[in-house]
Amino acid sequence: MTIEHRNIPDAQRHEPKGAATATVNQVYVADGSASGAWSKLPQQALLGVSADASENSLVTSDGAGGFRFGNLPFGSFSFVNIASPFTVTYPSVYTKVEAITVAGVNLVGMSASLDGILTYTGGITQHFHIASTVSLSQSSGANRDIRAAIFKNGVLIANSETIQTTTSAEKVSTAIHTDVMMSTSDTLEIYVKNDGANGDVLIYGTYLFAVGML
Repeated sequence: MTIEHRNIPDAQRHEPKGAATATVNQVYVADGSASGAWSKLPQQALLGVSADASENSLVTSDGAGGFRFGNLPFGSFSFVNIASPFTVTYPSVYTKVEAITVAGVNLVGMSASLDGILTYTGGITQHFHIASTVSLSQSSGANRDIRAAIFKNGVLIANSETIQTTTSAEKVSTAIHTDVMMSTSDTLEIYVKNDGANGDVLIYGTYLFAVGML
């Protein structure tokens, strides 16, 4: 008499081959050659993944039914010189702050150049939170409206724009928060602008930080 396996009562069915020696949380992984072995699920078993991830990588959906590895990129740079501020000569239009900056430590997926450019080096388009501070004064001899903003690829991020009315030689500080989508090689920079008729802008300190968000 022939009995189909599916018709055997559960209590009479044997465990899969090798189950007796498999350890906790192991699964049977096919080797593609009509066999396999019990092991923890390897990274390459995830659909869309072909190589091991680097340390601290995250598994995210690729939007097409599979997965991919990624990191939460982050990076920063800063400039501080109270005694000898960096001068931006009367910026009647938005002008980049090109002070010599220092890169933050342990950057992931980003690089920071000495001239105040933060560059995204990751491989996927990602949503970023951007934070910045700028400490400055102006030398016009009168009140001036001074703007500061973040530029992406040389273009103003509109919702990053800040403005302060300052008296001549008064030191003020502004904080900027914004968010933006970034792709490989996109850049971030700090710009300032003097809305008045004259007056250099003196930069005592800057800080720019960007972190990717899921």
